[in-house]
Amino acid sequence: MFNKSIKIFFIIIIAINTILIMQVFPLGHAYTPNELKEKNIAYFLSIQNNISTPNSNETIYYVEITSQFPGQPQMLTIPENGSGFFMYPYWTFRFFSDAGPGNLTTYTIYVNGLLLHSGSFSFTTSYSVNMSFNMVNVSIVLQSGKGVQIWNYHMIPILHTTMANYYKAQYTEKPIYTLSQYLEWGAKILGATILILIGTYYTLIKTYIKRKSENVFNLMK
Repeated sequence: MFNKSIKIFFIIIIAINTILIMQVFPLGHAYTPNELKEKNIAYFLSIQNNISTPNSNETIYYVEITSQFPGQPQMLTIPENGSGFFMYPYWTFRFFSDAGPGNLTTYTIYVNGLLLHSGSFSFTTSYSVNMSFNMVNVSIVLQSGKGVQIWNYHMIPILHTTMANYYKAQYTEKPIYTLSQYLEWGAKILGATILILIGTYYTLIKTYIKRKSENVFNLMK
């Protein structure tokens, strides 16, 4: 009976220490550059769209889209015909065309299949709008007497909070501890374990001796 109690006791001690070690020594994590790219996080440097130039005789159209969150200096942009990139609610469209002053260029913006806005310009113009959706599909058409070009941006999530708050909620960062902290916690756990072992050992010994004495006393009756 005594040996069985000792075994159970040590199993409990090992289980407790395993739980303590898992809770006290969490593993820190740092994102690699590839992970940052895949998750579309980090500092979000502006991504410039490529200008399509089939040949030098054709009209060059250029579209640039940026987004901001109210009160925040950070800007999120989207590459040409990009899909799945996070954007803030306040969008600014910038359009460029070299069709010339005598050839106005018309721009048309569609959001989720519906006409959002259209207008005409010479050389360059911009248009701003607050996106109230959570997800958008955007199509842009630039057209002049010299040609037409279409841009499509599919499945663009709109963040109605800052990027930092979004990833704080989605990915809880695990703290990174120093070697001295690990050693300190390890010493505390070891000391506590030794005290528990000593206290339990003397309790079991005392119980064992008491029961043995009772058995001897009963045999003498």
